[in-house]
Amino acid sequence: MKHILAMLLLLSILPLPTFTDTPQGSMRALVIACDTFVSQDSMAPSASGNVEGIKNIFSSDLREDKHIEIQTNIAHNRDSLEEEIKKAFLNSTEKDTSILYISTHGEIDNFGGLDIIFSDGEEENAVKGKELLEIIEQIDGQKILFLDCCYSGNIISKGQMLYNPPELKNIKIITSAGGSELSYNWSSGITKKQITSHFMIALRQALSAYGGFAADINLDGNISLKELQSYLMEALPSSTAQFYPENDESSLLSYDLFLEQQKGIVSDMVFQNRVLQAGTSLDFSYTLNQKAHISYQFIYEKDGHWLFESPQMIDDFEDGSALLWPGRKHKTLTLEQFDRRLNGYVLFFIVAIDENSISPLAGTLLQVQESEPEAVKITTNKSLNPQNGGELCLHIAHRKPCTYTVSIRNLQGDVVARPFIKALSRPQRLNGGGSIIYWRGITRKGDILPHGSYSAQVDIEMGNVRLTAFSSAFDIL
Repeated sequence: MKHILAMLLLLSILPLPTFTDTPQGSMRALVIACDTFVSQDSMAPSASGNVEGIKNIFSSDLREDKHIEIQTNIAHNRDSLEEEIKKAFLNSTEKDTSILYISTHGEIDNFGGLDIIFSDGEEENAVKGKELLEIIEQIDGQKILFLDCCYSGNIISKGQMLYNPPELKNIKIITSAGGSELSYNWSSGITKKQITSHFMIALRQALSAYGGFAADINLDGNISLKELQSYLMEALPSSTAQFYPENDESSLLSYDLFLEQQKGIVSDMVFQNRVLQAGTSLDFSYTLNQKAHISYQFIYEKDGHWLFESPQMIDDFEDGSALLWPGRKHKTLTLEQFDRRLNGYVLFFIVAIDENSISPLAGTLLQVQESEPEAVKITTNKSLNPQNGGELCLHIAHRKPCTYTVSIRNLQGDVVARPFIKALSRPQRLNGGGSIIYWRGITRKGDILPHGSYSAQVDIEMGNVRLTAFSSAFDIL
């Protein structure tokens, strides 16, 4: 009896897990997707795939009052788009969350702004990114925009050399690519089968039962925008998702943590290392939830372009069979198994092969580092005001893939923040190359640094080479 009482006493003083409450208010989502165009390449049937993906994601949200409206292949102009958005979110209040997802083509206009293309295959119109933000600002409550198109980061001036962000109030934005990047739909050089966008493949893993809600890093049943941003830095390989604000703690999705839900073919993918160099191997693991023919696809790059037309495929055989049985899989691929074109950045996908089709299940970005020194430089904008949502834009000039750590120092030389630790560079397709990243002026604990002058230090690793550079001073207002 004493042992039982002692155990009960021990349990009573142990910390219990805490779970975030379900977001308050209602959730409304308007999903708009186009895949047939007049002047652009067809993306069919990507629109239907993306629409189903978003519908499944937000249908699992725990808010009792939620509504999802879907529109496909409509040639919206500015006025008709404003009318539809206002109608979809007509009764929104300050407690509500309004989610707008748009998947289509994007182009840069003659003035450097973003054109978002809407088409039904016979008529086509362009809505400016700035116009879209003006429409969304009129909605009450919290607004979240998912923009899945080429150059989509341009709408918040991210992932491009010219940094001139709009002033936004109570709008959260997630884009599928930087302002200088293309955004891709799945297309195999072998089958030519288009299924859905690379962005949606990653979102499906991150935010739905299909991928085991992989973005829920702390396993509390609530996925924040910060958690999604962290996840997409690994799980979206072909472009760089951009967020505003950076590392935002706002809740995006709440789901039933204890409800047993049907997962997709592959879930819970983990990489030991995404950097390849001489003497290393690619070690990763994942859970196969159903019997499948699995292969690993590698897409290399040349002259700043992904070679989608000539992927390398490595079939997975277990016990001499191409059909793998469910269970946890631990895999190692050596450099000798890779194509001779292995250099720079490499896209990696786990795919399922069924008859003559190839379906993407999950992916990541790999990089090959060379131990060759080069000139490195870091520059920033002159000031930021964190109190008003301002962010610091940091440009790290480098030519080859690298790992970087950024430290913020005060005038006394003390490190007061370290917003990036051993982060992997990405091919952001910037003029002159390099990496552009953003910081909100806060410490890792979430405290805003006091007014004053600071500088940034970047420590670069390229294979066995270590390089350091310092920025000029910038002010926190």
